[in-house]
Amino acid sequence: MNKMHLKSYFDKVYFCAGARNESLVDYFESPLEFILDERMASFMALGESKMRKKIAICTTSGTAALECIPALCEAFYSGLDLTLITADRPRELIDSAAPQTIDQLNPISSFTHQQLSCESLDEVKIVKGVNHINIHLGSSLGDKDDKYIDNSLSKTLFLFSHGLDNFSELYDLIHKKTDYFYFEVLSGQSHKNIIKNERELLRLYKRGSFDSVIRVGHTPLSKLWRLLDETHLPVLHLDPRGFRGLSYGELKTLDETGIYKYLESLQITKNELTQTDYTHTQNLIEKYPQSQFAFIRELANKLSENSHLYLGNSSLIRDFEVAYHKQANFYGNRGANGIDGQLASAIGIAKNLDETLYICLGDLTLEYDLSSLAYLPENCRLIIFNNKGGRIFERVKANSKIILAHKRNYQAHASAYNLSYAHYEKANLQISTSVTELLIDAQSTLNCFKEL
Repeated sequence: MNKMHLKSYFDKVYFCAGARNESLVDYFESPLEFILDERMASFMALGESKMRKKIAICTTSGTAALECIPALCEAFYSGLDLTLITADRPRELIDSAAPQTIDQLNPISSFTHQQLSCESLDEVKIVKGVNHINIHLGSSLGDKDDKYIDNSLSKTLFLFSHGLDNFSELYDLIHKKTDYFYFEVLSGQSHKNIIKNERELLRLYKRGSFDSVIRVGHTPLSKLWRLLDETHLPVLHLDPRGFRGLSYGELKTLDETGIYKYLESLQITKNELTQTDYTHTQNLIEKYPQSQFAFIRELANKLSENSHLYLGNSSLIRDFEVAYHKQANFYGNRGANGIDGQLASAIGIAKNLDETLYICLGDLTLEYDLSSLAYLPENCRLIIFNNKGGRIFERVKANSKIILAHKRNYQAHASAYNLSYAHYEKANLQISTSVTELLIDAQSTLNCFKEL
């Protein structure tokens, strides 16, 4: 089967949009149907395959691929023809625990007649039965010329992510030694940062302020992590899981006590930073009162210190880092970084809290898990940031088809589950109902993001 045959081989491709497989949108000449939920799409594909159609599902990487297993299992034992195409990170990142990087072959292998791992779809041949094509997209530097941090530590950035219990103690330790540190929002210490947000962190990085990085905790969510994979500064990973999260760098697998003792032992030539002037950011947020940033800042104004907040993935979690500067207990799913099951995960957390849990989800993240609304506990307040689609893709100038733009709201869904509901179009919200929907102006948010 040649390149042109593969492009037009399928009667339909169910395309489940993501950043990793976005580059494949224009590859197929077969009709594409864009579906948010991979599990739903794969069962639709299964149904069409029963009608003797040649059907494929195309997903991004990470947990998205695993959502298709039930439908593949049914196709396998039903003797149907079905093809799964999964985008994957570069081969160099396998077993690294880099964002959205998992073993996408073995979990699915029992329900396939053919599995292929490739860098191009051009030479792929489809066999009868269930096919799984895993394509590695992009590139990574690898560890061909690994560099290690020297003993001076004069320009080393200490990047603290999530996954530990003692970030407060680590903050008390590191801020006495250097100003070159950055705590991400899920650490619960981001409100204490001298470098106030990710944008400022990236600016300092691009100016050459840092010559090395010591990463503490689980794999970071910051875009700085993607830049490090491209520019290859010396990196030391202090990770209790034993993962580098990059294709290179020195790794020390230490528990929390070991991490503290290691950082305590470091002799650091202290670099000082002038406290970031946050006035510019505040003025921009005020300029765009219907932006996601404005709603997040208003939420910070309304909630008390040490409130409990669950943050869905994608742009929301990064925008909180910009606009929510108050101490809080943050939760989120940042293992393989999928948007599946976020509401259910938050409900599980709330069952173990006496206090209120504020669940902040984007509209598409919520739609992945709408049935969990039936189980929303009384100590939960669901706050929907309705951007009318996956607007993070606008920020990276991706194919507009994968935004999955819509005009829906969620009042009827709340009513169906007898949940009290309110919605707001500007950042003057009250959080007194079980479900609060924030009608975000997508263009205002994009403009604010660009000016930031």
